[in-house]
Amino acid sequence: MHGKLPFPEGTATTEILVAGDRGGKQARVLLYAMGLGMALDFLALNLHAWRDTFSSSLIPACRRLTEDLKAVFLLNTSAAVLGLGYIIGVRYAAIICAGSFLSYWVLIPLFGALGTADTAGIFPGRPPIAGLDWEGIFFEHVRYIGIGGIFTAGVLSILKMSPIIVQAIGKVASEMRRLAGRASREATPARTERDLTMKTVIGGTIALSALIFLYFRFVVLASNPRATAVSLAALALTLVIAFLFARSRPGRWRRSASRRSRG
Repeated sequence: MHGKLPFPEGTATTEILVAGDRGGKQARVLLYAMGLGMALDFLALNLHAWRDTFSSSLIPACRRLTEDLKAVFLLNTSAAVLGLGYIIGVRYAAIICAGSFLSYWVLIPLFGALGTADTAGIFPGRPPIAGLDWEGIFFEHVRYIGIGGIFTAGVLSILKMSPIIVQAIGKVASEMRRLAGRASREATPARTERDLTMKTVIGGTIALSALIFLYFRFVVLASNPRATAVSLAALALTLVIAFLFARSRPGRWRRSASRRSRG
């Protein structure tokens, strides 16, 4: 699905590798961008030249709108968000923006208007809506709708790409068998062309899984009465997501760099 689906983090990582491989002007652009981002965030966070997150709730004329209707406009000015918007492009940035408008201008005011009589709490473990400000409504209720939307989109994407995923796993398996057979007949390849052994990969995966489980069990879910079971379920979900969305394609950026250097 290369070129058809957006992978912002993968795209950014690949471009950094390509620039590092080619050096010259592209590497200088990375340094300039990093320096500019550091300068912008330093001015905002340390010198307070402007607010990192602008909120209309800070404007006296909008406070009545904020308190009565729970409608708020927020704008993040960090360099990271600006860079992400540049990578994903106008179309997907507009989709994210539309989701934010739906949350802050529709769902939060709707919860605030319909929840004035909720004094006992609609959902177990969640505080009653009555008396919550806009921020409380978002963190205690509305954000879970967004999380559900993201999860659903991920599941639909996995189902849509399932034939590609199965095909990719089959190609990886056949390539590993081919490389194993060729390695016994050829000389030792260069260090940069060698893959990690499966023993190393499996051992690293087990060690990392143990650390993640300990973090879930004794930090994130320490107060949960079913901490062990929930931690195991969270670990399994983490490994599945990592397998589906963080598959490595070691040769792609090299081929991309080669094509660009020739072009």
